[in-house]
Amino acid sequence: MNHKNPKKLKILVVEDETIIAINICNSLQQFGYQTEYANSGESALEIINEQKFDVVLMDIMLGEGMDGIETSKIILSKINIPIIYLTAFSDQSTLDRAQITEPSGYIIKPFHARELYITIELAIYKFESTKSFHLMQERLYESQRLESIGILSSGIAHEINNPLMGILNFAELGWEQSKEKEDSDFSHYFETILNESNKISTIVKNLINYAREDKDHLVWANVNQIVQEILSLFNQLFIKDQINLNIEYDKALPEIFCKPQKLKQAVLNIISYCRLSIHEQEQSSEKWLSIKIYLSPALKDNIRVDFMDSGKGISSQINNREKTTVGSYEKNFTLAGLGFHLSQAIVGEHGGSIKALKEDEKYLLRMELPIGSNERA
Repeated sequence: MNHKNPKKLKILVVEDETIIAINICNSLQQFGYQTEYANSGESALEIINEQKFDVVLMDIMLGEGMDGIETSKIILSKINIPIIYLTAFSDQSTLDRAQITEPSGYIIKPFHARELYITIELAIYKFESTKSFHLMQERLYESQRLESIGILSSGIAHEINNPLMGILNFAELGWEQSKEKEDSDFSHYFETILNESNKISTIVKNLINYAREDKDHLVWANVNQIVQEILSLFNQLFIKDQINLNIEYDKALPEIFCKPQKLKQAVLNIISYCRLSIHEQEQSSEKWLSIKIYLSPALKDNIRVDFMDSGKGISSQINNREKTTVGSYEKNFTLAGLGFHLSQAIVGEHGGSIKALKEDEKYLLRMELPIGSNERA
């Protein structure tokens, strides 16, 4: 009987009896799985650190050293992987100990090859279903979080507007009077207040625009302006983080037919992701974000927006939907990764694309958008 597994899953068999371990590996290979085996918990941990596996078959009662349950706890603390226990003991105390690690299945010795195959396939299905469910939960959480931020930002922005108008009016009045009296010092002070207040006013307007509920409304819009509005929301964060920003605009760019609010969301997600990527680098390194907006040389009816940062190329891993682990930033990168894929979906609605490319030993994210109206948008 020769079954072929199209996924070519790799399974680690942890069994202290070498002959039994080899027999299990041979049985699994008949179903198309790739296999490795370890004779102890300690050797299993060494192999797990060096190779990537899809499933672990773990004998609960190993020989000397750690038992299967203790080994599984350590494995699960490092990676998220389905573990199936092999045991000759089905007593309640053993099952109670094993349940702490939330295994993906049990199989009682002795067992048939077909029984082992079914247990593995069910464990993989359960594991993937659970992972998909958690991913959907995270996406829902992120969507609700962004919606709440939008509502909150709009409310705060409106509250700021009233006192801000008062500051602007009095600053302008003071500036005019100081000019009449030829008081250069006070004139300079009031001019500074006016300039800084106008910056706040721009940010407030951008927050209000961003929070509007017109994300499905198609209009002609300027990509330069879309990016500028979102960057204004990051200005103080970049100053605090000591991130240097370099922007190249093509002022002659034509407008595109799009949903501006959705594209703003896509740009916001990508810039948030780039900021986290920058944080992941060594603290002593120079921090920078470079954005270039230009007409595509390959497709003249497309506009490109290139995002390149001083991070370590994690963009490639997220683009390939791999799990990214970056210490204390792991959860943030998980959410950023979800935001990145949401941006891909938004740009895809507009007939465009977002890709991770390598250029001059650095990774860049390239957003490409068609200029003309698109039925899919």
